[in-house]
Amino acid sequence: MTATLQRSQSMSKPAEQPWRVSRDEYYRLAELGFFDGQHVERINGEIRVMSPTTWKHSLAVSLVDRALAKAFPGD
Repeated sequence: MTATLQRSQSMSKPAEQPWRVSRDEYYRLAELGFFDGQHVERINGEIRVMSPTTWKHSLAVSLVDRALAKAFPGD
């Protein structure tokens, strides 16, 4: 005979809250060298480590930029 234990509501782990940073905090952390050697972005207040871009990605971004500049001239 085996018994199983179920975690009750009161014993459940509290949900982790993400640390949200303001734009000023993000730039200050960057100035302090917190992100040196890492490609990070602030998305909805969360700092996310991004994968490095490849030459294919850079080429695609450049081509789209040129196409948009032609389609929407000016500032």
